Amino acid sequence: MAIELTLQDHLERLQDTDPATRASSVHAIGQLREPSAISALIWLMGDDSLWVRCTAAEALGEYHSQDVVEPLVQFLRMGANAELDEIGPPPEVPIRYHRFNRHPDPDFERWRTEQGLKTSEGFSLVVSARIGLQKTGIAATEALIRLLRDQNPYVQYVAVYLLNRMAIRKRPSDALLIAVMDDNPTMRLNAARALGKTGNFRAVRPLISLLHDESLDIRIAAAEALGEIQDKRAAAALTEALDDPEVHHAAWLALHNMQVSPDEDTD
Repeated sequence: MAIELTLQDHLERLQDTDPATRASSVHAIGQLREPSAISALIWLMGDDSLWVRCTAAEALGEYHSQDVVEPLVQFLRMGANAELDEIGPPPEVPIRYHRFNRHPDPDFERWRTEQGLKTSEGFSLVVSARIGLQKTGIAATEALIRLLRDQNPYVQYVAVYLLNRMAIRKRPSDALLIAVMDDNPTMRLNAARALGKTGNFRAVRPLISLLHDESLDIRIAAAEALGEIQDKRAAAALTEALDDPEVHHAAWLALHNMQVSPDEDTD
């Protein structure tokens, strides 16, 4: 019968020279969720082994605590900055932000192959930071909203990805609703994308206001988001948006998703 190791046993094994041993204990410490071990896991995010660093980031997410959010955000930024240095900004046709998930993304993999790129260290750091923040859950929401305006587009993509999948589905954060009115166009764009995934009717009025934004990208994102929420109160505004030739297609698809004809009376 195997002897179950205690937290102290695992902390001692963190000094082992074998990265596999350290990574195994890091994972186990995460499962134990003992708050006193948080500082050790944060320290291990600077380990010599990429394996150990990534495992530590993912283990921190198990704590669902505000204390782990900022270290994970810094880990995300580190990886995203390395990714930006290696492959540059996204191409004109944006790479979908869910490429930082571990599920296969054929479009992204094809692009990386065409560019002759292999999975980088920065990419691995971003994936593990994403996993850690997703595990952390609602405690990370406000930090993720701030990241919507980050200068690094890869950080923005991960923030949108996570906001789309966290507990704000039931009630979008007030901060996210306010973000669609932000002076920063990047913030407005990413907030619109995130709100579209919430499915919450509270997002309808703020998104309708974005149909008149000076940025074409934001107008399109707002139309797409309204189509995802499928609240027929937006039908009149979307019908009006059909007159904008550059937004016409997105508005038409949104109305189609609502099963509303542009000529239909929705009052």
